[in-house]
Amino acid sequence: MCLKLSCPLMFGVVLALRCLAMPVQAEESPLPSLKLQYRAPNQSLLFVVGEGAAEVAPMREACDQNKLRFESSPSYDIGKPDFSGYHAIVGGSNNLDYFGWGESDESKKSRIFSNLKQFVADGGHLFLFATYHGRNSERFKEFGIVPGDVEATLFEHIPGRSEVLFHGSENLVPPDGKVRSWGNLGTDPARGPVDMLKRVHPEGWSQQPVLTTVCYGNGRVSYCTVEPSRDGVWMIPIAVNWIARGAPTNKDQIGTDVVVDRARLKQWNSSVSLPVPPPDLNLTEDAIRSEAASHIWKQMSKDADPKRHFIALKTAWEIAASSGDFALADQILKEASGEYQVDKFRIRRAMLDVRMVRRPGPDAALAKFAFAWSEEAYSAGRFLDAQRFAEQAKQLAATDLELLARIEKRQIEFEPSVSAEKAVRPLMDQPNDSKRSPQQNEVLGRFYAFTSRQWDQGLSYLQDGEDEALRELARLDLADPADPLQQSKLADRWRTYGGPTTPQERLAIEQRSRYWFDVSIPKLQGQDRIAAEESLRQLRTPSEEIRFKLKLEGRGRLEIDSERMNWVQYYGQAPTEILVNSRPWKLSESPSLHNQDVSRFASQQAEFRDPGLNRIHGRSMVVLQRSRPGKVIIDLADIPVGADDYEFILTIGASGKSQP
Repeated sequence: MCLKLSCPLMFGVVLALRCLAMPVQAEESPLPSLKLQYRAPNQSLLFVVGEGAAEVAPMREACDQNKLRFESSPSYDIGKPDFSGYHAIVGGSNNLDYFGWGESDESKKSRIFSNLKQFVADGGHLFLFATYHGRNSERFKEFGIVPGDVEATLFEHIPGRSEVLFHGSENLVPPDGKVRSWGNLGTDPARGPVDMLKRVHPEGWSQQPVLTTVCYGNGRVSYCTVEPSRDGVWMIPIAVNWIARGAPTNKDQIGTDVVVDRARLKQWNSSVSLPVPPPDLNLTEDAIRSEAASHIWKQMSKDADPKRHFIALKTAWEIAASSGDFALADQILKEASGEYQVDKFRIRRAMLDVRMVRRPGPDAALAKFAFAWSEEAYSAGRFLDAQRFAEQAKQLAATDLELLARIEKRQIEFEPSVSAEKAVRPLMDQPNDSKRSPQQNEVLGRFYAFTSRQWDQGLSYLQDGEDEALRELARLDLADPADPLQQSKLADRWRTYGGPTTPQERLAIEQRSRYWFDVSIPKLQGQDRIAAEESLRQLRTPSEEIRFKLKLEGRGRLEIDSERMNWVQYYGQAPTEILVNSRPWKLSESPSLHNQDVSRFASQQAEFRDPGLNRIHGRSMVVLQRSRPGKVIIDLADIPVGADDYEFILTIGASGKSQP
């Protein structure tokens, strides 16, 4: 219990540690620095307008001046499954009202906020202009940012910080220091915030910032107490210029080129924030292990020493695993893997081995953990690890015949990918700086792109590979064309690639073609659009079936995509559970069923397009609704009196056709 209470404290310490960049020489800059935010040439800045419609034009102009791609949206609901493709998201005046009265669907708000957290953790920069008096900002306390309602009218420079913020835009800064702060701003010191500009207030609060920035994961969250639409429009070009320069916090960072190759973007955005665990750890010392466990279980030390912190985390997950609490052990391990370069899959296997030796015999609960880790490893492209976890799960699930059958089915599905990884493992184990032949580059590229679906990494190898057609395709793809006609041509070149491929590789190539068609077709017109749509129809769409059973009273809706399915009840009593492929989904526990781990309802490669519906039982309406590619919507309505059992099969893929 004590450990669970201390986890938020631990997380704050973790983020503060990860934010600090490499130390700089004291005579140049005694101030701590946050790492720069890198971006790829193809990424865009997204402006969430909020209430500041008048801010769109100056925001677009500022992006043009800084040679940044620009997109805007009236709210955070941008009609996409996530925020990938953007390097920065800027929220305009009162943008956080979306998370209050701007959207009534609480599950949608939670999903979008979760996507924002993932965007930042993956290396994005979330920059928020003020929402009046900090209203509707409760969710953002998770970043250590706490806006308030105390206003101010003056700002003051922070030596060593503000000149970095204003660099290149000095002529835009009001000399009288006047700007309205529509509220004050508190921050959690455990997150290591860096204030870039502070307020002046006659009744205190003067040490609080006008603009602060804090690291979260591999990215950054910044908050400015100015509303540009209300006498603060001059802050827009300053903010965009700062973002375009990688959001530097220190003078020695000015002038650094923050535009990097797409294939290496993740490495650049995580290279500083993920230190390697110290090599000289002596984890056998009982006194240190006892002290570290006490810190975690009782109060969690705020000692910033990486060695002590890593020992504490390692001791905690070992204690939890040895006690059989694998939920807690995995929670701690996931946190550690975000802070240090540790191999969580190898550690999980070791924890399972130790537990199975200590307590041999079937354990259905532990089997489900092993099976979930198998699915996670497979999604991460760790196919050999996925197979090893599946073997451990089989041993643990010996008496659970239904689970055992599911594990064995997945092992058969794993086999082509497992064989592919075994074939390339000797090349993968070579140092990154090894010189490889074109043939070796092609072997690695085919594995990463066509089997593991890590396209950026795979394309970076294929562009130096042996196959001339694949070389050219990889280079065109990595260039990330913005013109829809060029995107469509790239899609068609992937579609018509005629080199030797396995069935698995051919499927991956067609999915890549489909990806570029999906990007280009909405922006094409006339004959170009007709031709692209015809080419898209020629691509195969492997079919899959998802079977549903439920007792329906009233009216409801199923919304399904590759990540999750949601149930929306319009009237009547919501079902207590829905059987999805014979497995219960208890709506009383969650209105969403995630397509992962033991709850997976469709394969990782499933294409949610061309849906078909076959109603087997039910006295009234079960209807497919029109929706965008990648999402399926099913409306269900029973007659006004009573309830009935409904059973139907959803088919996704080329063979899908609705039946009455």
